[in-house]
Amino acid sequence: MRSQITVCSPRAVHPHSGNSSLNKVCYKMKLDRGPSTQERTNKSVEVVFLFDGSASMTEREFNKNKDFIVEIMGSLRDTPVMFAAVQFSTTVHKVFDFNDYAAGRALDKLMKDKHLKGLTSTHRALEFVLDEIFDNPAAGSSPDVTKVLILITDGDPSDTDRNGIIKRYDDKNIIRLVVGVGHAKLDKLRAIASEPKHRNAFKIENYDGLTGVLENIQKKIFTVEGCTAPLAEFSGFSAVFKKVISKG
Repeated sequence: MRSQITVCSPRAVHPHSGNSSLNKVCYKMKLDRGPSTQERTNKSVEVVFLFDGSASMTEREFNKNKDFIVEIMGSLRDTPVMFAAVQFSTTVHKVFDFNDYAAGRALDKLMKDKHLKGLTSTHRALEFVLDEIFDNPAAGSSPDVTKVLILITDGDPSDTDRNGIIKRYDDKNIIRLVVGVGHAKLDKLRAIASEPKHRNAFKIENYDGLTGVLENIQKKIFTVEGCTAPLAEFSGFSAVFKKVISKG
């Protein structure tokens, strides 16, 4: 049975539709259950949002990450795309995994997630995502799907790639799209992004620019090297990105 809620990002969840105030970003979302791991096929796509929670950003900027995630999840609710999210700072933790998304728990977990406010341990976070989400059947991940990481960060990594995590992502053909905000250096972003690196790393001046960068991300998903899935499988992404851009 389907039900609908109105979500006013970042924290308020209302049980029924209503008018939003001018200082909120609100989305109407259906609480449909996604496909189970057993029901998924090689046409599915797994997307992990790895978003920065470091102390260098304000609470408003931190909440822009949530707006971005909610918008995409709501618009792709009827597609085979599965979502997970991880917040990172000095520490890193799972916000929700693919099981949570399939069971309808993801939105509530995202709304309740607190700003960590530490350093920017990017490589540690990348390792966590690979080991605990993408390569972890207990997180609802499947080995036979296209995998996409979307990293959003406002700073350069405060750690180094001492465990060769970028090579591990390359070996597994995991698509990596990196969005840098503010003072993040483009060369640092490109070091993390998938090949061709100069086309899969994006730079915006502030978190208000997240909506505007969606069109670029959409284009790169279609052209990123190493993607073995047919282009038609990303039609859901194309639809949502066009929708978001048209609202700008």
